[in-house]
Amino acid sequence: MTFILDKFKSIVDKIISDKDTLDFFAVIKRFDIEDKWDVVLSAEWIKQSNNQEDLVYIIELLKNEYDDKIDFVSRLLTFSPDEKFITDIAESVTRNNLNEGYRGEIVVSEDLIISEINIIRLDKVKYQGIKTSVSAKVDSLDEMIFE
Repeated sequence: MTFILDKFKSIVDKIISDKDTLDFFAVIKRFDIEDKWDVVLSAEWIKQSNNQEDLVYIIELLKNEYDDKIDFVSRLLTFSPDEKFITDIAESVTRNNLNEGYRGEIVVSEDLIISEINIIRLDKVKYQGIKTSVSAKVDSLDEMIFE
């Protein structure tokens, strides 16, 4: 998986170079399909355009970086930065003081635990101070307070 992650960093750099911004980029291991990953990204330009050209652009970057061998990708999921799934992940990352390069489990909410996420890019400045459905002040998972 390390070689895959290194190439994702190149893709992130290319996206930032081409589009000027990328708020979130991660790969999430699928628990229901062996050796498959979801590629998740979020950016303001996705919100503004929300078209097929963005998907083709990202798929082409993946194909170029991985020599057309992207069978490890299950889904490509694009979100605007203010969609709940992304803000919940960002809040959880902030709450747990995680950084780019984090690889492991993340508790997004009581109903969503991601068993393996690889965070390639997270614009912490954009999501600084974000608060979603989970209380930001917790000492352990047992003490989580849901609003």
